[in-house]
Order: sequence, then structure tokens, then C-alpha cells
Amino acid sequence: MTAPRLAGGPRLFLGVFPPAGTSAGLEMALARTLEPNPGLSWVEPDRWHVTLAFLGNTRPEGVPALSEALGQYAGVCRPFGTVLQGIGAFPTAGEPQQIFAGVGDKDGSWESLAVGLRPLLAREGYPMEERPYRPHLTLGHVKDALAGRSAISRLNQGTGSFRVEWTVDNFQLVRSWTGTGPRYESLEEFKFGKA
Repeated sequence: MTAPRLAGGPRLFLGVFPPAGTSAGLEMALARTLEPNPGLSWVEPDRWHVTLAFLGNTRPEGVPALSEALGQYAGVCRPFGTVLQGIGAFPTAGEPQQIFAGVGDKDGSWESLAVGLRPLLAREGYPMEERPYRPHLTLGHVKDALAGRSAISRLNQGTGSFRVEWTVDNFQLVRSWTGTGPRYESLEEFKFGKA
């Protein structure tokens, strides 16, 4: 099997994008606290997503076989409810590099979805992710730790106990274009239970 990755090939990932109403609800909850700051780079709401797997630079000729396998996998998945709630940071709130909205996974549906993809991706030649899966929705990237800590504090105070619910019923194969700022192009959407 030819290695699926190719330097300079399209940069791909698998992600779940909240529906427009969900993103709008989160945007309203965060509106007063996502202030411009040179120490932070906020993610635009149209790019908010929960990453399932990062595929990296991929050989274009391998995408059709990957899409077919992903469609079969999505066909056996079932929709599940989830909630965006709380603010967190990676690796820690004391030394933040990313600020995120927490994604509820009480029944393990997110983990089952993401971890279930790993063997499929390995069969297609992608390296197997070894880290535990932690669903989250990235809100911003931190350039300055002090600005990051301040933003986390403001977000936690300003949003109170925001809670935004939605039903996850698909994931997407997405191309990430880099340059002046990342932009995303959905290559294909995989609806659950539609094999």
C-alpha cells in the first residue's frame, strides 16, 4: 500500500461542525468576552468544530477509497446528543496554548465515534493515534500566556453557566487551506445511518 501522506498534498482532517443555530447560540454566549487581543488568536465561528482525527497532508489519489470507507463507517453510526459547556485550556489553564469550549461526553459517544475511526484509518495507511480522545471545540490559540489566563478568567466569569445542546448526526472530511489564515473546505459530509 502506498503511504497516504504526501508532503504538499491537501491537508485533511475529520471533524464535526455544530449546526448554524448551535454556533449562533455559543457565539451569543461568548460575544461579550471574545475581545481582540494581540496575545490571542480567536477562531472564527464558521471554523468552530470538534476534531475527530487529523490526517495531515494526503495523497489526492487516496481520497476516494478513504471516502468510501468513511461512508461505510458513518452508515453504522447513530446520532447522539451532546452539549457545549464550560471553558478549558490545553495543556493547562496556568500555561494555556489553546482555549476551548468543553464538549460533554457522559455516555462515551464522542469517544466511540473517534476511537472507532482509528482502525479504519490505520487500514487506509494513516498512523494510529495513541492519545486518549478528549472532545473539545477550540475557541482560540494563545500567543501570550498572561493574555490567555486573563481571557480564560473573563470567559468563565462572562459566560456563567452557558449550555448549548445539539444532536450529532454527521462528520465531515475537511481540507484545511493555510496561508494568510486557515480556511476550511468540506470535501464530503458523512451522515449517520446512511450507508
